[in-house]
Amino acid sequence: MRTEPSFSADSDDHLLDDANNKIASNSESQLGFDYRQRYGLSVDPFVDDPHFPFYQGAQRRQILEQLLHLCQFSHNLLVVTGDYSVGKTRMAQALIDALDDADDISFIEGQITSDINSLVSDILSQFDLSTYEEFIDFCKKTPEQDGLVVLIIDNAHHLADEVVLEVVNILQENFESRLHIVMFAEPHLLGRMSNINAPDIILTDFFLEKFSLADAVDYLNFRMEMSDYLGPEIFTEAKVEPWWRQSQGQLLPLHDHAHENLLASVSTPSNNKSVKSNLLVPHIVLTSILVGGLFVGYLYFGDSSSKKDDAQSTESVSIPVATQLESSVNSSQSQSIGVAPSSAAAITASLSVENKNAKTGSAIASSSASIAQVEIAPEKSQSAQVVKQSVVPLAQTNEFHSQSLKKQNSASSVVAEVKKAAVSSDPVKAVAKAVETSVSVKTKESESFSAQERTILSWDASEFTLQIVGLSNEKAALEFISNQSNKKDLLLFRSLRKGKDWFVVVSGHYPNSAKARQAAQLLPELQLKAAPWPRDLKTIHQEIRQR
Repeated sequence: MRTEPSFSADSDDHLLDDANNKIASNSESQLGFDYRQRYGLSVDPFVDDPHFPFYQGAQRRQILEQLLHLCQFSHNLLVVTGDYSVGKTRMAQALIDALDDADDISFIEGQITSDINSLVSDILSQFDLSTYEEFIDFCKKTPEQDGLVVLIIDNAHHLADEVVLEVVNILQENFESRLHIVMFAEPHLLGRMSNINAPDIILTDFFLEKFSLADAVDYLNFRMEMSDYLGPEIFTEAKVEPWWRQSQGQLLPLHDHAHENLLASVSTPSNNKSVKSNLLVPHIVLTSILVGGLFVGYLYFGDSSSKKDDAQSTESVSIPVATQLESSVNSSQSQSIGVAPSSAAAITASLSVENKNAKTGSAIASSSASIAQVEIAPEKSQSAQVVKQSVVPLAQTNEFHSQSLKKQNSASSVVAEVKKAAVSSDPVKAVAKAVETSVSVKTKESESFSAQERTILSWDASEFTLQIVGLSNEKAALEFISNQSNKKDLLLFRSLRKGKDWFVVVSGHYPNSAKARQAAQLLPELQLKAAPWPRDLKTIHQEIRQR
């Protein structure tokens, strides 16, 4: 048995609110039908539907996988936090959908007026139980009872501190049972829970980041695609950016802007059509008068005007020839700058030949610029990829952004040095120095990673590893590894969490998450108690490089 979110108007994180009632009138409903018909949509992409396909970008998929894993293999108290209207309730629905059919699930929405008695009453009614003692028996592990008992509390930040404490006590009393509790709340709940004394309970929290601009664009196009839209992407960064800034990370206004944009796409053309039809006759009359006037003017003034045109054309040809020739030369030089040589050896060889020509300085300058493009292009590509993943929960991007700027400035200094040396007496040495400088820059970047981090980076990004534990203190992480019987199999990498260093211990690499879960069962007992969970190496590689 299971209950699900109602997505009522009182919920903090329902994806749409009463703003979607703007299409309640007959005319606007017709417009909604028109744009669904125009774009070939099976459903309205921004309708209030709790079962609409779950968007897995912006780290949503990774968080969902961790919740599922911890529900199955740990007895931790799980808390998912996020600001208002970032999709917490939708995440709760996704968790319900992802749990096994044999699991018993109760969904409760926290209210300011809720007390422990009302919460327990709701739980009992959803499980068809009469007393709290029956609930305790219901949660016990027995051969007859299969699956998990998962209690999901949405808007848990509305609960009073004493109610939260009672909920934690329920979990502590049933520590070895089938019971698991997952809370969805705004971030300030964690500060209130810091004083709760529950020695047997480990609190594991997750944070839902707001969408970046790239995530918002991808999300809106995802909604269209899941509504069976097959055309080119409608929403672009240029279009979505003002909506994204106004919404400040909230999904409700973002949905409203996208919905209004689709309505406008079918309402505006129809208005233009009616205007055109009303002005059709005057346009025909004016066009006829204009054509007649031009014909009469040609008869009377055609000869004189043609002579003047011939004279003007003769004068215009004689003046800009040199200018056009110079611009064509500059254009060819600028094109040669954009051509990247295949290798440093090829560049050096071509320069030695060009050195014999009369235009050595120009050739060297263009070749040097091409080297600069070769060295800088990967840096730009990597930076763009990082920005798209700027919402990684365990790796904030503020410090990395400054690091990225430093790298770009370093690369720019290399370009400047190359251009300066290119006009010197020995252009071949200038190219060799540029290549040597770029190699030294890459060497310094690789030296910024530890030996264990380089090992992790050498693993295939499509594989998975097991995260054993994450700690805020490097010394504690190293001591944890040294005390393990399989310490040779454990690797440590440094990441960032909320702008501070975060040290993560991992073990092994596996072709998929299923293999990683199987390997987790072979870990020592102490590590099993830490509830290790599979993580994709692509995300870990990004965290290491971002830091």
